Amino acid sequence: MKLDTVCLHFLTVALTITNTVIWGGSESLRSFTIDYDNDTFLKDRKPFHYMAGALHYYRVPRIYWKDRMERMQAMGLNALQTYISWNMHEPQTEQYRFEGENDFESFLWLAHEHGFVVILRPGPYIDAERDMGGLPYWLLSVNASMALRTSDPQYLYYVDRWFDVLMPKIKPLLYSNGGPVVMVQVENEYGSYYACDDSYMNHLHVKLKTHLGNDVVYFTTDGASPYYLKCGKQPGIYATVDFGALPMNDTMERLEEVFSSKIKYEPRGPLVNSEFYPGWIDHWGEPHATVPAQLVARTMYEMLAIRACFTVYVICGGTSFGFYNGANYDEEKKAFEPSPTSYDFDAPITEGGDFTMKYFLLRSVIQQYIDFNLPAVPPPMPKFPYGAVSMKLIGSIYDVLDDLCKDGSNKSLYPQSFEQLGQDYGFVLYRTKVPAFDSFPILLDLTHVRDRAYILVDQFPVGILSRMDGSYAIQLPKLKQGQQLDILVENQGRICYGPLINDVKGLIWNVTMNNRTLTNWEMFSLPFNATPSWFTSAYDSRVKSSADTASQSFAATHSPASSRDDEAVSDGLEDETASQSQSSSPLEGERLDANVRALEMLARLLRTREHERSLERLKRRGETLVRPPPSLLQSGAPARAVFTQAIRYYYAGLPLPATGHPVPSFYTGAFIVPGHIKSPQDSYLRLNGWYKGVAFVNGFNVGRYWPVMGPQVTLYVPAHALKSHPQVNVLVLFELEWSPCTAADDAADEDDDGTTAEFGDGVESGNRDLTACKVEFVTKHVIDGPVFRAWDGGWYRP
Repeated sequence: MKLDTVCLHFLTVALTITNTVIWGGSESLRSFTIDYDNDTFLKDRKPFHYMAGALHYYRVPRIYWKDRMERMQAMGLNALQTYISWNMHEPQTEQYRFEGENDFESFLWLAHEHGFVVILRPGPYIDAERDMGGLPYWLLSVNASMALRTSDPQYLYYVDRWFDVLMPKIKPLLYSNGGPVVMVQVENEYGSYYACDDSYMNHLHVKLKTHLGNDVVYFTTDGASPYYLKCGKQPGIYATVDFGALPMNDTMERLEEVFSSKIKYEPRGPLVNSEFYPGWIDHWGEPHATVPAQLVARTMYEMLAIRACFTVYVICGGTSFGFYNGANYDEEKKAFEPSPTSYDFDAPITEGGDFTMKYFLLRSVIQQYIDFNLPAVPPPMPKFPYGAVSMKLIGSIYDVLDDLCKDGSNKSLYPQSFEQLGQDYGFVLYRTKVPAFDSFPILLDLTHVRDRAYILVDQFPVGILSRMDGSYAIQLPKLKQGQQLDILVENQGRICYGPLINDVKGLIWNVTMNNRTLTNWEMFSLPFNATPSWFTSAYDSRVKSSADTASQSFAATHSPASSRDDEAVSDGLEDETASQSQSSSPLEGERLDANVRALEMLARLLRTREHERSLERLKRRGETLVRPPPSLLQSGAPARAVFTQAIRYYYAGLPLPATGHPVPSFYTGAFIVPGHIKSPQDSYLRLNGWYKGVAFVNGFNVGRYWPVMGPQVTLYVPAHALKSHPQVNVLVLFELEWSPCTAADDAADEDDDGTTAEFGDGVESGNRDLTACKVEFVTKHVIDGPVFRAWDGGWYRP
């Protein structure tokens, strides 16, 4: 009996231990908890202090996940933080994608292999300067007025459905189950959101615990002030804060001040800065955001001195490939602020995987607080300058519209939004007919177009309206009944932060002409998430026949006699259009009056005697300040918007086209990776002389370019988008406003008898300078180019 009892006892103990280890019970050897008595985390019952870096799997090509993690290791970090972007994984309702670049599970297991614990932020809302804060656009297709980020039953239905798919994938990744995930965030910076809906936050917390259990630390992140924490802090969820570099002269005092907010709402437990900012967000038209490396290093040093845990947000600048960039809205300025393609963030590791001085400073700080030598720093990421690529016109948007919209168009009495059309990103071409009018000029009013509209009458460009510029109306001259009105609308990225994230795109209100509502619309969807397959196939014949030419072009570009030094590019914008422009760029030192040049364009566009007279007065006074004259300011937003556009052309050194801008068109070119390279290497696409558009490499949407607006001038082209030698790489540009392939038409807009020409009356296109019709692949990334900003009623270039 005793032997049986002993055997039974040992069997019971063995089963208990097995159950504890496998199922992550409270006695598990693998555990991660908070020791509130000693204000620290416990990993496997031992005090644990983490130093993390935020690395977003969706912003770094999969082929570089391992490389970036090795660079994090060499810096001394022991934890990795990342978001899960819902809109990447469910782009259309119940269409799930977890493969390839979206395989976050492989990303997290790779982090585990590199010895990182993982701090996971699954949303559903993440901000992260992603379109709509990571929420899928189709929520607005269901209901544009849905109360996002609240306990609205309709919103919670879709959140629950998504979590029921997502959380079973996360469960095996928990630390208690043998994976790397030790902390899971509930929502994201909810204290910044107007709703302050405690029921919603509690619902998410319960939902997460239902799927993941209690063997993981749940936390929130909010700004380091009572204003944010009063709604951000939730019962049963650990509160953390976020802040960036603090002033050099009183860092420790300020550090105690910002953490005091956390202590007020979370008195015990470790101090955590969940987003320690080494830089900040960029927006088109604003200077590149930077933070001095010394300030960042000093603040990190002081945080380590008090054993505060932190996450460098972000450790590696990434890329918002395609159309995934988000936008902000400045309530004070009433300004829409879309983010560029690059997500550099002035991070320690750049978008292309290179080190900055900030990296080495932070690495040296961390080395002082650990008792082992850090591993050697990995070598720099190789880059290759594939050189100049000649571009050829495929055709205007009208030439290829039937091919782009093989399924036809949508028709309705009133214009429909992107969301109503079931379209996530890209463009929509809206079309209707001009009704009869007795009085002129005609005011075309789009009323809150979202976001940028190209206006064409009978396929003739007549102007641009922009949410960024606050221009929603434009004056048109005499139009004839039945003329075709086209409005090409670009979605520049949905708002990702604040109360306006229900950011419906397209023509969201009725369009009027002289207060008369236009009806009977036809809409052509142009999402352009990748290059349409017919582009590449249509170009194949030309590509194959020109393969030798591409190779010869590469050799010529890289010969000693014709080599070009990237460092010689002034401000990141080398003037390749000077030879074809009427006048050289003002950046070359020629003293030209920007107001005069702008008003010349304005007079042509608006065809008004008033602006021609203003132009003459400016010429006589010889003013040089880039500021609209009073007569222009009084003429309303349409004229001011055109003036802004003209100023930007002027400072870019571009010739002023007679029509304001050419028809949006597609261009293509080909190049071959040289044979002596074992495999393709990263490069940067420089678009001197090009204005605004989208670039595709072998069908991959590299992202938006807008070098004239700044601050981003070049586009990062990762190696995985390129084909090895001797295959031909195909580049396609969708240029919206101006290309170096088209020269200005300097012909007068007036007939010999002095009357004003109407649209379509004998307007001819300009000549082409084929030598300037090119782009260039270089090894220098320019994300801090000159920009244009509104200032005191005028515009300037820093």
